[in-house]
Amino acid sequence: MRNPQYWLFLFLSFTVLFELYSVVICYMDSENYSFNI
Repeated sequence: MRNPQYWLFLFLSFTVLFELYSVVICYMDSENYSFNI
């Protein structure tokens, strides 16, 4: 798997996951902690 599109897709998916994780953390910080991450 040496094609650049694979790495670009991997990087983009990682970035999207990181953004979602940050949004969830901010949301849970504003609310009270109903979940434990």
